[in-house]
Amino acid sequence: MRPSFTQSGTDTKIGAFAVYTIGGTSSRGAKYSVTRMAITEKMKRPDIKTMADGFRGTGNTVSNVRLLNGPLGEEISFDMAAGAANASVRYVLNSESLFTMIVEWPNSESQAVAGLRDRFFDSLKLTPAAK
Repeated sequence: MRPSFTQSGTDTKIGAFAVYTIGGTSSRGAKYSVTRMAITEKMKRPDIKTMADGFRGTGNTVSNVRLLNGPLGEEISFDMAAGAANASVRYVLNSESLFTMIVEWPNSESQAVAGLRDRFFDSLKLTPAAK
């Protein structure tokens, strides 16, 4: 996994965009990533309530879907199982950005990742942009 990257450009449908991702892999095979995608004026606002639906089927089992309207914005988090791997996903949507946090791990490391997943998700802190 690449440790970090930025993708930016201009699209005729959504205008200028930028996506920032930071990620890494633990010594036990767990993959962690957080992505920020700025919401542009032309972009259709994502429907946070249906984000988990896109992962259902195709061999995935989605469970523990949790919706929250919290201090960071609208949130959805859920767990997925697919064959030999599991993942937990958290989306946070505010007026400026969509944040995606993902932890993926091999089934054999489920116990080791359980506590780290919660600490990783709780680590997202947003501060207002300087004006």
